[in-house]
Amino acid sequence: MSPPDTPEETIDDLIEAGDDWTGKPPPRDWLIPGWLPAGRVAMLTGPGKVGKSRLALQLAAAIAAGRKEWLPGGGPELEPVPKTDKDKIKDVAVLATWEDEREEVKRRLHAMKMQKAVGHRLRYVAPRQALWIHRDPWLGTGGDISPEGKKLRRYCKEKHARLLIVDPRAAAYGLNENDRALVRAFVSDWDRWAQESGCAVLLLVHPPKSEGAYSGTTDWHAAVRAVWELTIRTVDTGDNNKNRAKAYRLACLDTNYGPLPPPYWVGGYPKWKVADPAEAAAQFAKGRGGDHTAESQESVDV
Repeated sequence: MSPPDTPEETIDDLIEAGDDWTGKPPPRDWLIPGWLPAGRVAMLTGPGKVGKSRLALQLAAAIAAGRKEWLPGGGPELEPVPKTDKDKIKDVAVLATWEDEREEVKRRLHAMKMQKAVGHRLRYVAPRQALWIHRDPWLGTGGDISPEGKKLRRYCKEKHARLLIVDPRAAAYGLNENDRALVRAFVSDWDRWAQESGCAVLLLVHPPKSEGAYSGTTDWHAAVRAVWELTIRTVDTGDNNKNRAKAYRLACLDTNYGPLPPPYWVGGYPKWKVADPAEAAAQFAKGRGGDHTAESQESVDV
C-alpha cells in the first residue's frame, strides 16, 4: 500500500529559497565581527571559576549601554545597531541564569561601574525549569521547548533583544547531553528562533569531569555557529624566553563564517580587559580576574 500524499500544509512549512541565485547576496550581519554572528547560537566554554559569567555579563552590559567597546584594551568590538532596525531594536540584552540571584548581578554591575549605563535595557530572568524537556516520556525520548522556554522566547521578542545569554547550558537543556540527535534538535530549534527573531543566543558551558573544553557529545561544537573559550594558559612573558607564567586567554575556537580571529590575553578585575602577556600574567598572579582553583591548561602560547 502506497503512503498517503504529503499534506499541502506540511509542504508550505518548508523553507523555499527560490530559483534565482544570481542576485547579489546581502552581507552577513554580526553582533561581534568574526566572533558572534547576529541571530545565531554560539557557545562560551572553559574551566570552572575562570569568570565566564562575568565576561558574558560584561558583553550584555555593553550592548545595553549602546557601547561599541565591550572588551577594553583593543578587544573585538560590537557592531552598532543596524540603521534599518533603529525603530524596533533598543540595544536590549537578556540574561537568563539559573545560578546568580539578581542582587549578585547588581553587585557585579556596580563593580564594573555599568549600573547607570545599562538602564532598563539589561533584563534579568531567573527561569524555574529547563528550556528544553522531554516531549512526552510515554511516547519516546524526543525533546521539545518547555513552557518556560516559550515564555522566554516571547519575552526576548517583545523586548527586541539583540542577545540572550543562557547560563548555564546544563540547566537549560534537560535531556541527555551525549545524545547527538537530541543535541542537534535543541540547537537547531533555538538557532531557527534566533534567526527569525534576530536575537543571538550565547550558551555558557561549565567544564566536564573528564578532559575537554565542554561536556557532552561533540555535536555541541558542530551544531553551534561559533565556540569561544576562556581558559588558563602558560605564556612566555618575554624575559629571554625563561620566564613562563599562567594567564587568562579568550579565544574563538571555531566559527562557521570565515577564518578564526586572533585570541586575546585578558586580565583585570572587576572588568575584563585585553592585556599584553606580561601584564596578563602579573594580574593572574595577583589573583585578579578569576579564581585560581580553576583547572589549568598547560599549553604554551606566545
